[in-house]
Amino acid sequence: MTDEQREIVDETIREACAFRDWYVHALGVRTNHVHLVCRSPAKPMEVVRVCKARATRALRAAGVKQERIWARHASTRLLTTESSFTRAIHYTLHEQ
Repeated sequence: MTDEQREIVDETIREACAFRDWYVHALGVRTNHVHLVCRSPAKPMEVVRVCKARATRALRAAGVKQERIWARHASTRLLTTESSFTRAIHYTLHEQ
């Protein structure tokens, strides 16, 4: 993704999460993937589905024509300890 496309994806994911009262702790939009750490009552794959769908619509509205934007799969993890949660935030914000 270009810098402009990355900004669109970042903004769109934050808006989608805010709309659903999902709290974004860390978001890293890279040139070819996204890392998101959020608190949500939804299942992880539902979060992925919503974020991909909203970001795709926003990118299409911005003129992105490439047929496929995202991979078919996504890697998700439940962060069940404070330590894993803190490590995921640090990785997303500082190690990408």
